[in-house]
Amino acid sequence: MIKTYFKQAWMLVSENKLLSILSIAGTALAISIIMVIIILLRAKTADCEPEVYRSRMLYVKWTAIVAKADSAVKSRNMLSLYDVREAFYPLQIPEAVSANYSYGEVLLSVPGMDEEVNCDMMLYTDAAFWRVNAFGFLAGKAYDQATVDAGLKQAVVSESVARALLGGVEQAVGRLIHVNFVTYTVCGVVRDVNKFAEWSYAQVWIPYTTNSELARINPKAWGDGHGGRFRCQILARSRADFPAIRQELTATMHRMNDASPDYYLDIMEQPDDFLHQLLHDMGVGGEPFASVILRYTLIIFVVLLVPGINLFGITQTRLRKRMSEIGVRKAFGGTKNGLIYQILVENFLLTILGGAVGLLFSYLCIGMMSGWLLASSLGGVATMSTSMISPWIFLVALLFCLVLNLLSAGIPAWRIMRTTISHALNEKR
Repeated sequence: MIKTYFKQAWMLVSENKLLSILSIAGTALAISIIMVIIILLRAKTADCEPEVYRSRMLYVKWTAIVAKADSAVKSRNMLSLYDVREAFYPLQIPEAVSANYSYGEVLLSVPGMDEEVNCDMMLYTDAAFWRVNAFGFLAGKAYDQATVDAGLKQAVVSESVARALLGGVEQAVGRLIHVNFVTYTVCGVVRDVNKFAEWSYAQVWIPYTTNSELARINPKAWGDGHGGRFRCQILARSRADFPAIRQELTATMHRMNDASPDYYLDIMEQPDDFLHQLLHDMGVGGEPFASVILRYTLIIFVVLLVPGINLFGITQTRLRKRMSEIGVRKAFGGTKNGLIYQILVENFLLTILGGAVGLLFSYLCIGMMSGWLLASSLGGVATMSTSMISPWIFLVALLFCLVLNLLSAGIPAWRIMRTTISHALNEKR
């Protein structure tokens, strides 16, 4: 029976090409827009190498240095190494705590050679950085705690840097490179990092202790040593530990701030989980998470509503043209439920065709408009990997197809089926 319905539906599609094209195009446009939204949201928020622990990570970036005598006197900033060592490293509940500083662009070269490479990002990190992020090492290994404590000049570089500057991955380990004219020894090579991984992205990583100014701690400086250039990642053993970690951090913050004579550090309701830290803007808060969810829900609803109304009108027009056919079928014993089911199957074929076209169009959009769709806050364009595209996305798109089918075909079909046989045979409502 279902096979017969699909044959009839295909015949109707062939007979009414213009209406069919409009139906498929409307569905395809809606599905493609929704698919692009879902794919981009997943690419920016899902666990992906090297940030594979996003789901159980807490983040602290923006801070405020506030005068104890007058709370109106404050300065927006990030964490200092003093803050990290006094309030964050002592945490016992997390699995690991790491701090890093995103330096920016540097010049890489090889001693005795004229070859130079502009690196668009360098990170100063601690040894725990390699525990809270899971990099894919192609050769060598990361620098350890002893290296960081000693301030040894070792560096991890990305695969692209190793190939462009050092002749390949295997040849890179043990080689000397100049990072802004300072000599480092390459200890490891990792796979290139996607720019969507904004907390770990770089092309070269070095210990923060190799920078004497960055590693200097001076509690007697302005702000009592608070405020600097670091941001912090706190890896929990599970999400269930988040409340306990926040309570422990509050306690260590109180101890640190009580020891400061003139200023205290305000981390402004941080640490945030990954989704909330995306909305945190320069330490002054950000858009409430609930309003973001509401906004995207409304966008998806509107995107679904437009083709739904379009398909509703087209289905209504088709059914009016088939009033006499419906009257004959009802006269020969056709049941209301059976006729509605047939109409739903016919419209479902159009919806599936539109969905398939929409899926294809969504990936074409991402490929052709990657310059702004995949733009990263780090600058430039991020890349899409197969790990970012889940089969669940296709299931969600199929669900949207079903919703469109029920909305656009079910309501007009139910209304038409209420028409009496005599009116249907005379093509009247």
